[in-house]
Amino acid sequence: TLEAVDLELFLHSLEAEFEARRREEHDELVGELADAERVSVRLADRIVQASGKTITLILRGGQQLSGKILDATRNWLVIRESSGASLVPLGAIEAAWPLKAGCDLGGVRAGLGISSALRGLATQGSPVVIDHDAGHTGIIREVFADHFDLDISPSTHELDCRDRRSSQRIALVTSGIRRVRSFDVLRGDGL
Repeated sequence: TLEAVDLELFLHSLEAEFEARRREEHDELVGELADAERVSVRLADRIVQASGKTITLILRGGQQLSGKILDATRNWLVIRESSGASLVPLGAIEAAWPLKAGCDLGGVRAGLGISSALRGLATQGSPVVIDHDAGHTGIIREVFADHFDLDISPSTHELDCRDRRSSQRIALVTSGIRRVRSFDVLRGDGL
């Protein structure tokens, strides 16, 4: 009968329309979820994912570094260039490449802050060059919540001409650090 056929066609049409709308909503939701995940990925997360690979960094102030990432957390990384290793706070990085488009946040460790890494250098007592917004070469003595004390002396002037004055202890804010390099590496004595 004609009415049964019309009703059946109507129901099939309605069912097909419902399925098409469901697929559209699903596709929109997948896109929204991908966007939401992408906006939660920080540059630091992508840099940590590049551990063990060679990358190029532009630091605050325009300095460019290229080398292999030896270790990285969400707070800092250690990069080995041809001239030696440097400790770089991730907050000092203005640009980085190449980086993977995606990011697996499961493998990213928060790690210790830059102050913990500075405390380790202070324990060693070795002279370091601090590429800092305020400059300076010396020995890290004490590390506080947001700054550290650096002893500068005439024996460390070879690498940073801003410190050509008598020995003194100065306080530098950790947020001003662009990178920390070993004085011994820069003199060619190794790590």
